[in-house]
Amino acid sequence: MLPGSGPNCNTTFTVSFYVPYLYQSWGPPAPTNPDIYIEAISPLTAPVNVAVSEYSGFAEQKEIIAKAAALEKEVNDSNDLAIDQSIPGLWYSASYDPPFRLTDRHNEVFVPIVSK
Repeated sequence: MLPGSGPNCNTTFTVSFYVPYLYQSWGPPAPTNPDIYIEAISPLTAPVNVAVSEYSGFAEQKEIIAKAAALEKEVNDSNDLAIDQSIPGLWYSASYDPPFRLTDRHNEVFVPIVSK
């Protein structure tokens, strides 16, 4: 999620799906909708550090945003950490379960941080 630059600017949400290793060498099927695209995302590399908050359940967009805001507040209230201002407002959300798993779901939000 990358917020807009002002109170009335659009926020950009990118939703990504993991392609299992078995299919990564062949590539996923070509999208039929022009709003859908295939993108390879490389791992976060040093010196990026992140603060993570985990939660369970089927989170809707409003709850995910609230979890990210709470994590940012917790980091900002910390004496040792701060949000990495080189990429302000950027945070990630990850859900690790397929949609048919109804219980014991694992989700995370994470924000880039630096030491104070």
